[in-house]
Amino acid sequence: MWQHVISQLTICQPMIMDDDLSVLLANLCKAYRNQLDIALSQHGLYVGQEMILRALWAEDGQSQARLAARLRIEPPTVSKMVRRLARIGLVTQRATAGDARARHVWLTERGRAIRPAVEAACQAVARQAFAGLTAAETAALVAAMQRVYRNLADQV
Repeated sequence: MWQHVISQLTICQPMIMDDDLSVLLANLCKAYRNQLDIALSQHGLYVGQEMILRALWAEDGQSQARLAARLRIEPPTVSKMVRRLARIGLVTQRATAGDARARHVWLTERGRAIRPAVEAACQAVARQAFAGLTAAETAALVAAMQRVYRNLADQV
C-alpha cells in the first residue's frame, strides 16, 4: 500500500511542489508545530517544553543528561528549556549528591498542576490534525510514521 503512495510522490525534486515528500513532511511538521505553539502559548509554554514536562510527569527527578538522551535533544537545548521552565515556576533544578555538576530536574507543584491543561492542549491539536480520518486510519498512520522514524533514526 505504501509503495503505491510513495511511488506517486516525487523525492527531492528541484521544484517545490505539494507532492515532493521532503516538502510535504517539512510543511506538515511546521503546520503541526504552529498549531501546538498556539495551544501551548495559552499556558505560557513554547513548543518542545511540553516534551520535558511529559518526561518528568512519567519520571520526576531526571538528570538533564538523561532527559536529553531520552528525548533525543541536544544537552544545551535541554538546559535552555529547563532554565525557562524553572523561570516560570514549573520545575526546579538541584545538584546531585556526590556530583555538583550533574543537575536533576524536579517538577514543582505548579508543574504537576498544569498537566491536565497541557495534555488537553496537545490532544486538541492531535484531534485537529487527524480530523476526517477514521480511528483505523489514524492508528495506521501513526504506526507508519513511527516505523519511518525508526528507519531514519537508527541510521544516526
